[in-house]
Amino acid sequence: MGLRMADIQALGDVGILNRFVRQVLLGREPGATLAECEIDLRGFSRVDGTCADLWIRHGSRCHVQVLQVRFYAEERVVLADWPLFSRRLVRLELHGIALRESFLDFSSCPVLEDLEITNCLLAADKILSGSLKLLKITGCELIWLFLPTHISARSLISLQLDDYVGVTPILESMPSLEKASVKLGQNNEDYCDYCDNGGSGECTCDMCFIDYNANVAGVVSVFFLEVCQVRHIWNWKLPLK
Repeated sequence: MGLRMADIQALGDVGILNRFVRQVLLGREPGATLAECEIDLRGFSRVDGTCADLWIRHGSRCHVQVLQVRFYAEERVVLADWPLFSRRLVRLELHGIALRESFLDFSSCPVLEDLEITNCLLAADKILSGSLKLLKITGCELIWLFLPTHISARSLISLQLDDYVGVTPILESMPSLEKASVKLGQNNEDYCDYCDNGGSGECTCDMCFIDYNANVAGVVSVFFLEVCQVRHIWNWKLPLK
């Protein structure tokens, strides 16, 4: 059985929305099985973070296998800083959310294989999962004290980082990785405006001499690695096997 809450702009008011979700989702027993759950709140410019956090965690307790949560509020919805617990969750999709340290520790989701994060704020020193196979991060802000976030996912097969803001993350050992794509956004902290204007041959800034080998050290066995920056300043397509 699946549950889909989308196209509900007609509710209009946040208070009515909260009551509606309580009846539809929170009215279910925590042990009730729910194969899929989709929450799509496009049309709502404001969403209460406490309520949103409760919805997500209650959905995970319903033995959900696929959980898709998309918020389109004026400000990203802030979730509680503690891990998600689910022994059934296989796929997780998050959009428009502020995620802090503990939430990005997926050790308590032992069968999670597919994680997609778009337009989110990631304020953590590490993204951790022992089971994850597919990871896609698009249009996000990585702002852990202006230091690189570590990605620790030894079972990862495919990695995609697109158009992110902040510092390029460090990839820890990923012996199963087959394909990785890293595309820096123009507002990335590793990005150099001087080089963007054609002066890369004379530039001596720290960003231009950043050690990208350290950032991709965990993917030495990958079959195909693509690393590129906007406007084609530099572009690597390396078969590494």
